[in-house]
Amino acid sequence: MFILKYYRKPTIVQHQILDYIEPPKKIIFDMSNPAEYRRGRKILFPQKRPKKRGRKKLRLFGRATCLFDYLIKGKSSEMSVRYLIRFPRYLRARSEEGKKYLDQIDAVLYWEVQNFTGFYDDLFFTQDLSHWDKWEVILEKQGILRNIPCLHDMFIYECLRIHLGIKNYSQFWRILSILNPTAIFPLLKCLNFVPTVQDFCDFYHNTPLDVFKEYFFSLVKQLVNRRMISYRILIWDCQFVHSNSSDYKSSKSQYYSDKDAGLGRHNNKFLGVGYMVSTLYAYCGDIIAPVFCLHFPANVNDKKIFYETMKYFFKWAKQPVKLVLGDRGAYSLKNLQLLAQHGAIGVIGATKNIKKHNLVKLSSTILINRDFVPSSWSNDELRELYGLRTCIERQFSHNILVYNARRVNIRGIAEVAKHRYMILCLDLLKTIACHKLGRGDLFQHSTAFSQMRSGYTAQMLRMTFDLQGYKLLGHETTQNIRQKQKRDRHKQRGKR
Repeated sequence: MFILKYYRKPTIVQHQILDYIEPPKKIIFDMSNPAEYRRGRKILFPQKRPKKRGRKKLRLFGRATCLFDYLIKGKSSEMSVRYLIRFPRYLRARSEEGKKYLDQIDAVLYWEVQNFTGFYDDLFFTQDLSHWDKWEVILEKQGILRNIPCLHDMFIYECLRIHLGIKNYSQFWRILSILNPTAIFPLLKCLNFVPTVQDFCDFYHNTPLDVFKEYFFSLVKQLVNRRMISYRILIWDCQFVHSNSSDYKSSKSQYYSDKDAGLGRHNNKFLGVGYMVSTLYAYCGDIIAPVFCLHFPANVNDKKIFYETMKYFFKWAKQPVKLVLGDRGAYSLKNLQLLAQHGAIGVIGATKNIKKHNLVKLSSTILINRDFVPSSWSNDELRELYGLRTCIERQFSHNILVYNARRVNIRGIAEVAKHRYMILCLDLLKTIACHKLGRGDLFQHSTAFSQMRSGYTAQMLRMTFDLQGYKLLGHETTQNIRQKQKRDRHKQRGKR
């Protein structure tokens, strides 16, 4: 006989206070009703939806996709317009780098005197011009016949002629002969050298184009290394340059006197025989600097010019490009696709006769293809971005109004390219000098640096300081300081 003993534990009774916790709700499904049967089965036995068949749609931004999302591969994020156009501001301020180049008097002039716009000398004192000395040695070793006294000095004189807006070389030589040219002598290597008209001709004809291009790109690289510019926003446009030739063909040869040039027209307006200068400017807020340049005959279509310019630029540039702005002359699907393949957004105006493209009307004259811009950008933001394109018009205007470069005094596409590179180098020299000397208010001032330090006499200094309320320097003290500055610069030039 077996006896099993059990010990029963006290039961636990759970009580709920219905004043605070409502009684459970009962949901009754009538299983004889097919509709209620299916509803009850879904609640008791939930199931996931089956995956859709076919290729998965591309949704990069959590929204409806557009053609822009498919063209730019691997683009996981989108930059907002406010961040895209945000750049640092530059004002007039004392800089540690500027103290290395300026003495006490110059520091007061640059940072305290309101109407002072800088000395022309500082465009070259703040730069290393050994590039021209290097190429002079290379050309001499190659045995190239040249009658140029000094590439270094000819570069300074040509920058001065362009800066003063003197159209031809004979007029510039007469001005140098009548006025006192000794003010520019402290900048030269060959003392007491005044170039003739033949010297300028030899400077352009006997110096290779690579010399000018290499120096221009070295200045662009210097701007990038100093983090003054970036290739985030680029603006493209063309400018017509009239060649030194007749607008009509010769009756004997049936050719223009400049065989490389072409007949230019724009909006049914006759421009003449010359070239189209295709230029890319980097927009960086207060700083707008040229970064790339190509030259074409004036009879080449703008669409082809834009395509060739951007194709060569993408091969040369190492930094990514976010946005490219252009006018209606560059609009084509081929050009927009080229930009998209390199990860750039093309905001290019379209013509009114295009009907089959996905165009959005921003104003009475501005049409933009929506397939090549992010769909999250509103029309107001696109209108604001396209408004930046007018900056390049202001850059081109001073080439004509200040530098008088509408017509060149030379022929040939290589010679015209050298002349345009000289203009762009002069603009870059002014930009770098403004940054080094702490004069952010002089950016985009094409008439800045229009005085010579040697011509700024002690009497002019005293008069300038009196107008600003300074009574610290006397006439003799100022003159002695200026003489000491000249001796120090001659010593520094001798060490170089």
